[in-house]
Formats: sequence, C-alpha cells, structure tokens
Amino acid sequence: MKAKKSPKSSSNLNLAAFFTVSIFALVFLSSFIKIFLLYNQSKFDGNTPVNILVYGKEASVLAISPSDKKLSAFLLKEKTSKENISNLLGLPFDAEIKSDSFEYSENIKGKVSTLLLNYKDAKTDLNIFDRVRLFLFVQGLSKENLSAQVVSKDQSIAEIDRIVVSETSDRKIIDEGLSIEIINASGVDGEGADIARLVTNIGGNVILVSTSQNILDKSSVEYKREMGYTINRLSDIFNFEVKKHTGDSIADVIIVLGKNRGVN
Repeated sequence: MKAKKSPKSSSNLNLAAFFTVSIFALVFLSSFIKIFLLYNQSKFDGNTPVNILVYGKEASVLAISPSDKKLSAFLLKEKTSKENISNLLGLPFDAEIKSDSFEYSENIKGKVSTLLLNYKDAKTDLNIFDRVRLFLFVQGLSKENLSAQVVSKDQSIAEIDRIVVSETSDRKIIDEGLSIEIINASGVDGEGADIARLVTNIGGNVILVSTSQNILDKSSVEYKREMGYTINRLSDIFNFEVKKHTGDSIADVIIVLGKNRGVN
C-alpha cells in the first residue's frame, strides 16, 4: 500500500513550481523588453536615408537611400578628423563605424557587406537590427545602384556640393517641398550658413538665413502647420526640440540655432 503525500509536501512542490515558472516568465519578459527597446533604437528603418561615417586607415561616408535603392560612397582623399569630414561634405552623420580593415575597393558591395558583418574589428553605434537590415539592403542592390567618388579638400565647396546633392538628396523631403528658414541665435558667426548648406544637401528648400540679435540657449525645429516627414527627419539629425512656431515667418519650417547647436 502506497504512502500518501502529506498536504505540506504537495504545497511545497506547488510553491517551488510557481517560483520556477515566475522566474522563467520574468527572464522572458526582461529579454523581450530589451529586444523591443533595441529594435526601437535602430538607426536604419528601411525607409529613411542613413549616412554612415567609416573611419580608420581611410575615411569615407556611406550614403544609403532606401527610396532610390542606392548606396553612394564618398572616399576622403586626405586624412582628416571626424568633425572636419561633416563640414567638408556638408552632410550629417546618422551612425559611425570605426574599422582599420576597411579600405577602398572596386567591389564596394562586398567591402560594405563584410564591414557590416565584422563584429571582431569594427566598433559602431549600429545595433544588430541595423546591421542585418543594412546587410540585406546592400545585398539586394544591383551594380547600377552602387557608386563611389573621391572627394578632396582641394575641391571647391560648389563642386563638392554638386556631387553630394546628386547622391544624397532625400526624395521624401523634396516631395514634401516645405520651405525652410534658418535663424542663427547661437552667437557664432557663419553657423546659419553652415546649417543651411547641410539642410540643402539633403534636399531641403532653404529660402532664408538670418541672424537674431537675441542669443538663445536652446535650439529648436519649429513647424507652422503640422508635423510631417521633414520635421521628423530634421529633428533626428539635429536632436533639437520640436515645437509649434508662434511667430511670423514666410517659411513652413523654422530652424532656430541656439547655443546648444550641434549635429548628431
């Protein structure tokens, strides 16, 4: 005759099972939240253009345009600092990759694909979702949608801008066709012109650049009618506060540069 389990023994088993299930549930929930947050922090969503600075032995910028389905590489002839590269090209950078093994090759597709999968040598702020999406995007490009051009400090700004605009203009910004005014309230001479060049190079329609007599601490991207793609893209690039414009302006979008100006 089998001995009956005591109620106390059954209760302990149930309690142990409950704690085990709870721990597994918490681990699963924690992992799911981390993956969800990582996904939301992705820099490449497959719809918005992304400019990636690659530096190491050589410096280059990879301009990826999902809407035009193309990859354009700008190769810097002279070695220069990361900060100067943005000024030279008049382009914002959405991400960076540091790799001493990346060198120019006619097989730009193969080189970029290898770079994106290089977890040993490359250091980057792109996460796993970004790398996979970018790798698949690059792999799907035909030879006609790949280009590489050498850019030198000896070239004029007008010549560089002609090259950059032809390869990096954001089709969605152009299609929205919003007029943009830039107000320099940073107290730094020339800052408005620099930002105007950058906005123009990504397809923005800058109609006015002015200097404010009042110096402001905070920068902002302001809209007159409603939020849209252009506002969101400019906000992502500059990391400025977005708000409704309350003053008078002939432009649809107003970028106000304060002392905290800067590009991501």
